[in-house]
Amino acid sequence: MELLPSIDLNRGPPDLVSTDTGLEPKYPCWANWAIIATSRRTTRPRLYRILNVSNREILMSATFAAPSSVPAKHQDPEKARREAVESIVVAIVLAFLFRAFEAEAFVIPTGSMAPTLQGRHKDLNCPECGFLYRTGATADMDGLTDNVQAVKCPMCFYTVAIDPRNPQHKSHSGDRILVNKFAYEAPFGEPDRWDVIVFKYPGNAKQNYIKRLVGLPHETIRIRHGDIFVQDNGADATDDKFHIARKSHEKIPYLLQDVHDTAYQSETLKAVGWPLNWQPGDGSSAWQSPDAGATYECPATPEVSWLNFRQHELTFDMWDAVLQIKAHNQQVNSEQVRTIPVTDFYAYNAHSDGSFARYSHPRPMGDHWVGDLAVDADFEIQGDTGQVAFDLIEGGRHHQCVVDVATGKLTLQINEGQFAFSNDAGEQWQVVSADTTIKGPGNYRLRFANLDDELHVWINDSYVTFDRPTTYQSPESERPVWSSADPGDMQPVRVGVSRTPVKVNQLRVLRDIYYIATNSTSDSPIDYPMNRYSLQMISEHLKRPQDWRNGDLFDDRRQVEFKLDADQFFPLGDNSPYSKDGRMWGREYYVERELLIGKAVLVYWPHGWPLRVPIIGRTFSIWPNFRRMGLIH
Repeated sequence: MELLPSIDLNRGPPDLVSTDTGLEPKYPCWANWAIIATSRRTTRPRLYRILNVSNREILMSATFAAPSSVPAKHQDPEKARREAVESIVVAIVLAFLFRAFEAEAFVIPTGSMAPTLQGRHKDLNCPECGFLYRTGATADMDGLTDNVQAVKCPMCFYTVAIDPRNPQHKSHSGDRILVNKFAYEAPFGEPDRWDVIVFKYPGNAKQNYIKRLVGLPHETIRIRHGDIFVQDNGADATDDKFHIARKSHEKIPYLLQDVHDTAYQSETLKAVGWPLNWQPGDGSSAWQSPDAGATYECPATPEVSWLNFRQHELTFDMWDAVLQIKAHNQQVNSEQVRTIPVTDFYAYNAHSDGSFARYSHPRPMGDHWVGDLAVDADFEIQGDTGQVAFDLIEGGRHHQCVVDVATGKLTLQINEGQFAFSNDAGEQWQVVSADTTIKGPGNYRLRFANLDDELHVWINDSYVTFDRPTTYQSPESERPVWSSADPGDMQPVRVGVSRTPVKVNQLRVLRDIYYIATNSTSDSPIDYPMNRYSLQMISEHLKRPQDWRNGDLFDDRRQVEFKLDADQFFPLGDNSPYSKDGRMWGREYYVERELLIGKAVLVYWPHGWPLRVPIIGRTFSIWPNFRRMGLIH
């Protein structure tokens, strides 16, 4: 058997285009054409197409010219008939195999899965801190005049006015992906929670959607305070309780979203003395930064010296004031700079549309407090003994990771053992530990994450396995906590060292996805009842930690539930504030099994980078964007 040579069918291969609501081939009539392998003896190779007509497979063929080794007038009629029958049999068999093993290409049209997958967007380098970020540009898709006018950097919150004449501000098409269409066909496997799936939209089967799968058949899904909870309704269910849906450690690194990175510093903010995001925890802390926040150093101290992270509010008006202060060679009053909690801010959504004269500036913070955080640290240990510690705070609880430099033993505790780890069976324990490769002087990278009521640690990109599970159960109603003695969720990430010199080369703070609880197309994408709270009221409450323990704002966050029967699946988008997913479909909020197309597996062409062709003097976006090519997680 041999594959046919490449074929010119005049119109070429099926290109793909995006729509406002889904993923579609450009030429639907080509969607299932396939070159079928044929016998070497076949004189006229064929191109076959599979069509669904009344749920029956119809095999159609198109004959095209191909060199024949035997002139037609010398061909044996009996041999020709035999070859024809053989070709039909082979084609039918291979057509069924092709249908099972087919992979199809799609284009992502919108940003509902950002930042995992990009719809039409802009790639921008912040002129202040140099951070490369992406922002949605769906408004540019139809050539509207009210398109994207301004965007905001997620690191330094600098607002950039979009200049249509600047080639660096152009909009790019969405990611081109491959979908494995046999992934969920028997006997290959079943859909798994957190898979990225492509399916036909229940409201219009002509439209293809792409979302993340969070709910499986015979489950009730509850969205509460940003997390997903699952109740098992199957025949084998052992209890009727809701349990938090935890992401695997293989998925987590691909779902975390940037909050802050010390590698990106604004020169303007440095010049006016803007307070650093990482500062010594108290007056006795020995941490210092020799380069205004890019790196940090701490000598050996007998007690733990803490370096604390805090997020600062930086609105458009504040940036305007900062630029004026710099122009007059003055310094800001750091006491007037407000600290804000970590929220569900999305750089992808932080853009304004409409005519430039009347646009509203993108907001520098989200509407929901996020307590599920992670910290990445690249650091150099310069001593043989001592400790390096990391602390993630959520709801006032301190989740601590401590490494003994001499032995490499790593221990995890919550509130110094006063809050227990636990499992679904009700068993409890106070400490978990593991042996690691952090021993003595050297350069190390450690990631510590507190997500979905579970602690995770990676060292040099390898996942650490502990002697006991690192799961726990947080209080049902949780809110951020602050006091004058313990800043708590206002400074939710800390790095500490004792008895060894340490240099930290880079620190990153990241957050989990916050799923917004809504169940109606008419609802605003927000957890709070809008008949009681305006966006301004929510923002001001989040920025006043002294009011966190009072009032009903956090108690009034709603929860929604979705019950699934046999062969029903529940999808959500990673970009929860801007995703039209199962939450907003009304009564038919699920995807039936028969509507599943397959599993998204690969970004094969994100978009090309501009490349100038000297011969013709024009620029084309044809240079591959290798950084974003890869598997979809």
